[in-house]
Amino acid sequence: MNSEKIGFIILLSTIVVFTFLSLFISSYFYILVVPLTLLFIYACIETYLPSLHKTLFQKKPKIILNENGMNLVYFKKISDGVRIRFNKKNNKIDGEYATYFLGGRTKAIKANFIEGKISGKCTLFSITAGINNIEEIYEDGFLLNKKVFMIGFSNRGKLHKEEKYDKSEMITSGYIIDRIKEDSDEFNFTI
Repeated sequence: MNSEKIGFIILLSTIVVFTFLSLFISSYFYILVVPLTLLFIYACIETYLPSLHKTLFQKKPKIILNENGMNLVYFKKISDGVRIRFNKKNNKIDGEYATYFLGGRTKAIKANFIEGKISGKCTLFSITAGINNIEEIYEDGFLLNKKVFMIGFSNRGKLHKEEKYDKSEMITSGYIIDRIKEDSDEFNFTI
């Protein structure tokens, strides 16, 4: 028998005992029965109906999506700030795309788009090291250059690896654009 079943049995038996005590000894035991019953119901919903639990109890981030203009995705608690900020023109990302660390002040990813195609220098910032960890250069959606920098204390900022690609190779996958695509899938917006 797993610990989950044991917990349910103990909680249910406690509820039954307090219910009998409230009937035969003192009605004040109802004070304990009500919260225990609510706890039992919550545990049942969490365990046996996870989709209902997610709908009822988990917060969703606030999302403001537009075909033209500023688009914002907030962290689950709006007071934690903006998670993603980008501009769209004719339903395509156009201009700076930025993701932020918790708090909404420090940019994690900074990328540039022209009519839905990633272009220019894009960076991934390491908040622990205080430097850009990855720099990628794109042109018309194709990866041309990728630099990875060390973030350790003694080697911070030193170039670890550099990869150069020719536009004819048509490489559309890079670390930064793949992270942006993950965000796009998670929050249902088109690039």
